[in-house]
Amino acid sequence: MTYQPLNEHLAVEVVYDGPSTISVLAHEKLVEWGVSLEEAVRTGRANLRGHTQDIFLALAPGVYRSPWQDSYGAARLLLTELISRLALRGDPVALLPHRDHLLLTGSEDEVGLGRIAAIAEPLLHEPRQIIGRAFVLRDGSWLPFVPPDDHPHQEVFRRLVQVTEALAYGDQQGALDDLHYAESDEVFVASVMLTPQRHSHVDATSCTWTEGVRSLLPRTDRIAFISLGVTEAENRMWWVPWEEASAVMSDAMQPQGLRPERWLVETFPNADHLTALEQAAVPVDDSATYR
Repeated sequence: MTYQPLNEHLAVEVVYDGPSTISVLAHEKLVEWGVSLEEAVRTGRANLRGHTQDIFLALAPGVYRSPWQDSYGAARLLLTELISRLALRGDPVALLPHRDHLLLTGSEDEVGLGRIAAIAEPLLHEPRQIIGRAFVLRDGSWLPFVPPDDHPHQEVFRRLVQVTEALAYGDQQGALDDLHYAESDEVFVASVMLTPQRHSHVDATSCTWTEGVRSLLPRTDRIAFISLGVTEAENRMWWVPWEEASAVMSDAMQPQGLRPERWLVETFPNADHLTALEQAAVPVDDSATYR
């Protein structure tokens, strides 16, 4: 891929758009053409602007979406000169959950923020999804955006981030499996489990650290430590918040330099560790189900 970072979560990829396919451009192709990355990005942005004849579609006062169904809806995030003309309350806030969907409202528009968040979540489960994180345009740059803690839609935006991270870990898990990571290193690539919470719109995320199983753990809200008994009925489990668990087991958790990051764990907590973890454990709602 030939790309230029836009911020810590987004990058601008340069592609070759044919009559029926969109082709990835290798860096070697730009070298062959004698074109720099900066020039390629400028040219791609100019081409995108030239193919954007219509305006953003108003869903409600102060709420807009991209009307183009050409695989470049989300890429219109780059056309800030068009976005700055929209009638918004506050700074522009964008969600781009899918490549054909760019959703826009103002940072001071409570109703608008709730509306674009509600539209975005189901699109994250469609093919060609991009990201559930929101971004705000300030001083010419798109920066990560989450409403403040007292905002009525703060939990909804947190959930979009949570779903995004779970999907990213799922994609990563598949990539590691394709590379035969687990087969060659005899390591279990742990999944992210989402547990609905009775009094919150935001799920709790968790992963499992099982006795005797060498594992790669994702970053989750909690770690489920599973001590194996002679029978399944004798198995024991502690649900421990990540911060407390990582403090107790820091020497046993080896970051791997992945994105998103995973930690290799090869040894199970000893008796002293288990005592500290049991004291830090939190109860889990028995009525909750995993998905």
